[in-house]
Amino acid sequence: MKDSQNTPDKQHTLFHASHMLILVSITIASVALVLMGAILGWEKWPMIPIFAVIVFCWFIHLQQLFTDVQRITIYCVVVMGMIFYYGIHPTSTFDLSVTACFGILLCATTGVKRLISFCVATFCITFAYNLITVLSADPGQLDALMVSRIIYHPVIVLVIGWLGRTLIDLWSKVLKHSKVEIDHLTEATGRFNEFLTKVSHEIRTPINAVLGLSGIAIERSEDREQLENLEKIRSAGKRVAEQISDILDYSEIDRQNFAINSEDYMLASVLHDLVMEIKAYHKKEVELIIDVDPNIPAMLRTDISKLKTIIWHLTTNALKFTKEGGVYLRITSTPQEYGINLIFEFSDTGCGMTEDTISKLFDGYYQAHNTYTRSTGGLGLGMAIVNGYVAALGGFLNINSIPGEGTTIRVTIPQQVVDPTGCISVRNPAGLVVGGFLNFEKYYSPMVRDYYNHMVLDIVKGLNVHLHRVDTIENLRRLNSSIRMTHLFVGEKEYKENRDYLEELARSIYVTVVASDAGVLPAGSKVHLIEKPFYCFPVAEVLNRNILDDISDRYMYCHGIRALVVDDEPLNLTVARDILERYDITVSTAGSGPEAIDMCSQDSYDIIFMDHMMPGMDGIETMRRIRSDVLGAWKSVPMVALTANAVSTAREAFRAAGFDGFVAKPIDIMELERVLRLVLPKTVVTFEERPHSRRKSSRPGALPSASASAAGAAEAEGIPDPGNMQNGGSDPLDVYAPLRNLGVDIAQGLLYCQNDDEFYRSLLVQFAGEAGDKRINLEKFFTEKNLAEYSILVHALKSTAKMIGAPELSEKARALEEASKAGDFARVEAGHSDAMKDYKVLTETILKTFGGSEASDSESLEFTPEDSDSESLEFTPEASDSESLEFTPGASVSDALEFSPAQEEKQ
Repeated sequence: MKDSQNTPDKQHTLFHASHMLILVSITIASVALVLMGAILGWEKWPMIPIFAVIVFCWFIHLQQLFTDVQRITIYCVVVMGMIFYYGIHPTSTFDLSVTACFGILLCATTGVKRLISFCVATFCITFAYNLITVLSADPGQLDALMVSRIIYHPVIVLVIGWLGRTLIDLWSKVLKHSKVEIDHLTEATGRFNEFLTKVSHEIRTPINAVLGLSGIAIERSEDREQLENLEKIRSAGKRVAEQISDILDYSEIDRQNFAINSEDYMLASVLHDLVMEIKAYHKKEVELIIDVDPNIPAMLRTDISKLKTIIWHLTTNALKFTKEGGVYLRITSTPQEYGINLIFEFSDTGCGMTEDTISKLFDGYYQAHNTYTRSTGGLGLGMAIVNGYVAALGGFLNINSIPGEGTTIRVTIPQQVVDPTGCISVRNPAGLVVGGFLNFEKYYSPMVRDYYNHMVLDIVKGLNVHLHRVDTIENLRRLNSSIRMTHLFVGEKEYKENRDYLEELARSIYVTVVASDAGVLPAGSKVHLIEKPFYCFPVAEVLNRNILDDISDRYMYCHGIRALVVDDEPLNLTVARDILERYDITVSTAGSGPEAIDMCSQDSYDIIFMDHMMPGMDGIETMRRIRSDVLGAWKSVPMVALTANAVSTAREAFRAAGFDGFVAKPIDIMELERVLRLVLPKTVVTFEERPHSRRKSSRPGALPSASASAAGAAEAEGIPDPGNMQNGGSDPLDVYAPLRNLGVDIAQGLLYCQNDDEFYRSLLVQFAGEAGDKRINLEKFFTEKNLAEYSILVHALKSTAKMIGAPELSEKARALEEASKAGDFARVEAGHSDAMKDYKVLTETILKTFGGSEASDSESLEFTPEDSDSESLEFTPEASDSESLEFTPGASVSDALEFSPAQEEKQ
């Protein structure tokens, strides 16, 4: 076996300890040599070089000079030098073998066989020199005993050297075998993670359909028993969806296949989303208290997706394992040179954990309680995901837990500060007179009482307001007669016991009840409601309620903005135009990079959306050409990547290339709004009471009415709308049946079209109408083996097929894209025919179902909402509630989060 295989390096960490072992040994040996030399009267001058050499060895070790191999060789040379110095003295002739064996042992710990050979050679040379010297001085000493000792000692050293080399060979075999086993396990783990990822993606599509259709059925159903069953279906679907997300997150962490996508965010927005999503886990018998330091900066920067995942898992875990009492989330910060350390401290009154449980907590699939129950179910991935993402964000966490009493988890994550203004504030705090009818003694747990007291105290100090708190109705009456309150906060139990009096107060005071659900208030009540958890941001919103306008039901607009959308796929241009025009944005389109450069040279735009994969000149090159070749003023124009490549590493790559933002296709409305607010001037983003009359379509991001949502989606799934039937409308029961038989996910396609059925049908016709030329070009590039152009076309097919809800065709196009990019024509050849057959069958079915014919590229490019004469192909849907945008769940992102003047100005 070659010595290079046994050289200690970073792959053989087993032998790294030999560095310190040899250094300590030679240091002790040098001291022994000095003492022995002084006692036996040896030469004095070698002591100085010995001392210098020892100092040099420690210096290069501490400074990590030279390579590992070079340093270990230097140490062993020093060992051999000390053996030689010791052995050349006549008194050490037959003691030398013991010293040499010790040196061989030290060399064996390095795993380098040649060092053992050098050590044996040093012994032989030194022994021969000493023996010649001794016998020359007195030849009469050469008797039988002397001869036996001369033979015995070298043999012992040679045998020890052979054993050392043999041990190194055995260790090398063990390490090699272990490395092979580790590689096999790593490969198996990778395949398993890849399998989980693929399975999760496959399950996610039908689960999304279950969630969407169950929500529609809940809105339409009036039968109580049926509603309960549907709620259970939706709840089970959400649970499966969450577990799928956990599997994908864990797989991403385990493979270290993720990127950090830092972006600006407000803590208020994060907590608002958390509170909305946590309701399913929030049991009434467990109090959730969120205590936020108002001095935390209003705008921070980190990977918000990973931050939300961390908070989500730690909060749900605390709620899951707390049967009674409370969960307390305390959020503070400490200033640092780079910004702040954001600190999340989760405390609960749950079952607690032992030290052994804590030590295993971050292992994948480990659960503290093996008994699988409804209350503590799950995959056991939560803490492993938290630990992975905390480390990825540069933070750390620690856990303190006492079995039977509760657990405290403290997470610290570094953050960049974008806006140092405090995250919570109220206007004119001196003009506020706040009362609190909150009796915390009703909670039996002293910890919960302390949690609430700390939270209220932090709100009062942070907002700089004075709170007059009472715990009985008599004290409230006295307080009301002595001061004029502007706001009064009331507990749920206190309100129920004194409803009439508090309703009377609500005529002149802004009374707000803190309750578990809205059902506590009777119809026509003048009292306002804050749903638990009771925390600072809703409180600040209430205190500003009579000063600030409530924009939670307003619509987002970008009046006067001129946008250029660049994409080689006409269908994508159609969708982008329709969505952007709903924000009152004037949209121009370009079908290629050179066309976009010409348009930018001739006209001015406020924002540019750029596709990545385009023939000839891709999006990145086009973006750079616009910034460099067009007028200098263009350098300030924000450019947003608009592409189907939505993995985290792609996002980071586009930002590094120079894009100001990123929106994945198909377009997510909440993500689009977030990017628009981020890159456009704050003054052009407005929120208005009612839709602008620019289009006969619903505004994106607004929630449709229940009936509208149900009607539109029901029609999409082939469910007759009762209202439509009553009015004599036609039954659309079978309109999408031919497409569903081909595996088209109608609900998903409608979702990408914002539940606009008419728009969706027009996109289907356009998709099919453009297919003829695309198939011809695909066949042409396939025959020519022009994989570069072929990959661009199948990339576009992947995106458009997914947009209309054809996941199987989209997946086949994705596989062809990957193979063509990799230059693997064999894989392309294996999948090309099947994909083209599905493409042709799908487009022919669309044309038979909805009419139309395959058109050339020029005809497709002229097919716009404004130019369409055919009713079936009209792109401008009539304005009605049924066409309200339902692209993403929830209302506009920022609407309900404008709690402070500073935050309102920023929005």
